[in-house]
Amino acid sequence: MDEQVMMGVLLCLPPKAIYRFRVVSKSCNELISHPFFIERYDGRRRRRGGPRLLALFQKTVSYTDPRRPTYRTNILSVDLPRNRKRRSIKLQDCELINSSGGLILFSRGRCRSHPRYPEEYYVLNRITQKLVSLPPPPPTVFCFTTIGLMCEENKHELASKYIVVRTAIERFIIVWMDTYSSETGVWSAKRITLPDGFKGDLICTDPSVINGVFHWGLLHRFKTLVLYRPRENNNLQFIHVPVGLNDLPPLLDGDSHESHAFTRSIEDGDMLWFSTMDSRATMTVFMLPKCVEDGGNNNIRPTIITCNEWVVVYRISVGSLWNDVILLSPKERKGVVKDQRGTLGKRKYSWMPLFLLKRRRRKILLP
Repeated sequence: MDEQVMMGVLLCLPPKAIYRFRVVSKSCNELISHPFFIERYDGRRRRRGGPRLLALFQKTVSYTDPRRPTYRTNILSVDLPRNRKRRSIKLQDCELINSSGGLILFSRGRCRSHPRYPEEYYVLNRITQKLVSLPPPPPTVFCFTTIGLMCEENKHELASKYIVVRTAIERFIIVWMDTYSSETGVWSAKRITLPDGFKGDLICTDPSVINGVFHWGLLHRFKTLVLYRPRENNNLQFIHVPVGLNDLPPLLDGDSHESHAFTRSIEDGDMLWFSTMDSRATMTVFMLPKCVEDGGNNNIRPTIITCNEWVVVYRISVGSLWNDVILLSPKERKGVVKDQRGTLGKRKYSWMPLFLLKRRRRKILLP
C-alpha cells in the first residue's frame, strides 16, 4: 500500500489503534514514528477535540554485564504543552518516568545534596495541558529510590485522581513507601520491614503499574517481583519468578536466558502472567493461578509466593517466525545464517512475537 494512502488511513484512527498498528510491520512502525506524521495526527485530533497521541517511547535493555543490565528509554516523540501562557519545560531537561490513564510523570534537574536523584517531579495532563508540580518528597536516609504513577478512572468528574508512590531503602532492612495523593496534596510515609529472606536486597527498577498494582523487580537479575497495592493494604508481596519448572532451563542463566516480560489480564480476573524467550528461540508463558481456598483472591495470598506455584500455559517455538522476530539492519541481515532449529544465538530481537502470535492463536499472553 502506498505511504500516502496508509497515512490517510492512520490519521483517521484513534490513538489506541495507532499503538497497535506499530506492530503490524516495520514500515508501519517507521511511518507512525516519523515526526511529520505525529504533527499531522496531533493537529487533526486537536481540531476534532478527540483524544490525542501522548507519546511513543520504547525501553531497551542492554546485557553488556549480565549481572547489571542497563535500562534505557528511547523517546520517539513527546508533545508537551505549546501554549506559551502556560508553564512548559524543555524536553532536554526532563526524564520521562511512566504514564497512567493519560497522565505523564517526569522529573527535572538533580538535587544539589544528592546529585543522583531528581530535584523536581511533575505530572502532565496532555489533554487539558495542565502541568502540576509535586511538593518535595519527605527527606529520608536511602541508598536507592524508585517512583511510579497510578491514575484512577473517574467517570463523574473531569479532574483525574492519581497517586505517586516513591520507595526508599534504609539500611537494607526498612522500605519507606512515600505516597502522594492528588486529593490531599501531601505526602504520607509508610514504614515496611523486609522479611528475613529479603534483607539486604534492593528494589532496583522503576515500577510498572498494571490494574492499580505496582510491580518492581528485585535485584539486578530480576529474581523476584515485588507487588504493592496502595488502596488495599500496607504490605509488600514477593513473588519468585519461575525458575527450572517442568525440566525447563533456569530462566536466570546468562547462557540461555535472553528476555522476559510480565503483565496482568483484565478479562480473566486480574491474572498475573510471566513470559520468557531463551536463546533457542523458545517462548514460555507462565500463569500464576489464584488460590482456591481464599475464593480466588490473590490479594490475601501469603506474603511470599514461591516459583513452584506458576503453571506453564504455552511453550512455543518461534523458529518458524524468523522474519517476524528478528529486527536487524540490512547489513546485519546479510550475515544471518539460519539452521534447522532456528537458533537466535546472541542476536537481538524484540518482544513483537507476543503480538504477532496472538493473531495465529486465540490467546497467548495479552488480553
